[in-house]
Amino acid sequence: MNLTKWEKYTILISLFVVLTTSGASLSSIYTPTCVISFPSEILIRKSIIYSALIVGNIFVLTMFFIRTKINFICTTFVLLFIVLSIFTSTQREFELERLHWKFDGVVSKKYRSDNHGARTIKVNGVDYEYIAPDLWDSINVGDRVSKNSCEGTSVISKE
Repeated sequence: MNLTKWEKYTILISLFVVLTTSGASLSSIYTPTCVISFPSEILIRKSIIYSALIVGNIFVLTMFFIRTKINFICTTFVLLFIVLSIFTSTQREFELERLHWKFDGVVSKKYRSDNHGARTIKVNGVDYEYIAPDLWDSINVGDRVSKNSCEGTSVISKE
């Protein structure tokens, strides 16, 4: 198979984009939590998302003007890995936000929210969604709960 110079460059660039986005996804999944501060974690996650979007958009726009079968295949893989990178990074950010919750108070309300039926408690006037199932089963309105950053939620007293 004889490839033109531009097709070779296309393959190299797409491999670079695929490797960087998959590396970002893997680091997003396997990086230990609570090792660095929450703002630093958010900064890292946002930079992964935005760099994948910028590089991917430049690549896709470039491939739009150079149309060959190789470019179509490379563009498909690049878009797949960019989406993968964004989803894993967003999920990691969501989990980190829950991990860094801090509260100490009485549960004033326990309900399923409109956000996909998430298990939710209200403590000190703030709603906390996606409570762990085991905690959800053991907690009741009027119970005193406590949670510090990077620690599990504990029920201090039950009524």
